[in-house]
Amino acid sequence: MQRTNTLAAPGSLFYIMLMLILAGCNIKEPRKKNNIDFKKAKTITIEDKQLEDHLFLDEIIDQQSLEIYTFKEEKDNMLGMIGKCVSTPEGILIFDASTKAICLFDFNGNLIRKIGSYGKGPHEYLKPLDVVYNPYNNTVEVLDMAVKTRKFDIHSGELKFEGFSFQRKYHIAYSLPLDSTLYAGYNGFSPVEEVYQNNFRFGVFKGKNIAYRNLYFDKETAVPVTSINPFYLFNNKVHFFESIFPVIYSIDADSLVPEYHVVFKTANPSFTDPDDPALLKEVFDKKLPMLNRVNETNNFIFITYLVDEMKRFSIYNKADSKSLGTAIFNYKIKELDLELYSLFQDGAFLGSIVYPDDLMRVKEHLSKLQTLSPLQERFSKLNVTTLSNPIFIRFKTI
Repeated sequence: MQRTNTLAAPGSLFYIMLMLILAGCNIKEPRKKNNIDFKKAKTITIEDKQLEDHLFLDEIIDQQSLEIYTFKEEKDNMLGMIGKCVSTPEGILIFDASTKAICLFDFNGNLIRKIGSYGKGPHEYLKPLDVVYNPYNNTVEVLDMAVKTRKFDIHSGELKFEGFSFQRKYHIAYSLPLDSTLYAGYNGFSPVEEVYQNNFRFGVFKGKNIAYRNLYFDKETAVPVTSINPFYLFNNKVHFFESIFPVIYSIDADSLVPEYHVVFKTANPSFTDPDDPALLKEVFDKKLPMLNRVNETNNFIFITYLVDEMKRFSIYNKADSKSLGTAIFNYKIKELDLELYSLFQDGAFLGSIVYPDDLMRVKEHLSKLQTLSPLQERFSKLNVTTLSNPIFIRFKTI
């Protein structure tokens, strides 16, 4: 009887394993699926057929809640273009996008401390990607270009620099704390195979470990899906959205939960799987609307989106389940003739930076009126010149 060398037999287990090893990188890992139930999302319909120039906020602002913060104009206090402005228990935190400095002012406009400006000392050379206030441990957390988090304590001013390995490993571009130890992170970029060992773009991290991940890339067909400020905190719940897929999620213990599905009446991407390469291609090829910024209050959702790279501003009334309108320029407080180009989420408040040129126009407008309302009087008393610092206003909606 003839013996067969089982190690060399083409049909043997060893031969199959050897071929798999030699094939190596030619084995394509199947694309993972998300465990997200999009049927849970409430539909928000945005009409943009009859566009207004501005959306007026007068009727929905709670004027009693409106606060005005000015910043004293001393040599080290002068501010340029503001990248982010957030109130903290100790004062107003400002990220100056012009100088890359992070300034903390008290509520009377005095500078408490300033870090991150170029050449000011060890560890203070920062190129921030994102700056957030962490209310769980009263620290400011700076995600810089080195993809590390650097912290400083708000109350004491003590600098606490530390790097989270998950940020460098997964190239996290935006993050937001969910509690004192848990972070949500988003990279928002097309993956590079040798860098992205795990081809996802959203994850929740605890220390060095991944608690869970969602929104997987297809390595061969993925395109950049960056969002501006994809996280916001409202009603003690962190929300997240992407530019390419019109869904606003809340983040719970083990998954993304879709809360709102934004439907654009003029053109809308297929409401299927946000990881489907065909969907990504459809959005970019057809230049469909893309989410840019989302803010929320008890009664309203403020949505900024892009159409062919041009901004649109829309307000959705939760109670009436309808859009209050869509504008092509910005929001406006008609009573002040004041234009607001963007809104910050500041807890239950909405905030906005107002620059000196705009304030000068407001004062000129008010000077032509015979009688002033209480709100107009407050702005007319502001001492402002073209060289003044910007101001920060914030308000609640009715």
